[in-house]
Amino acid sequence: MRFRAHSRSVAPDAGQSVNTQYRTPKMAELSPSQRTASTARFLLGTGSLVAFEAMWQGSVARTLLASAVLAMGGTLLFFAKRAD
Repeated sequence: MRFRAHSRSVAPDAGQSVNTQYRTPKMAELSPSQRTASTARFLLGTGSLVAFEAMWQGSVARTLLASAVLAMGGTLLFFAKRAD
């Protein structure tokens, strides 16, 4: 069955019902801890990349900021895993 943005009366193909109410695809339901873990993984990845780049360039301030992002991501991941 094809998804359409608007509803209109269409003759059904062979084997289809006459229902003119079109359904929208549903997204997978994630628990709050799964969403938090996804955010934490994003922060860990971003912090790692920024920290590596900052160390490569020799910037102390950016390295410390990226380390704080890494710590925040690690803390979020710890509590998300503990909530499961």
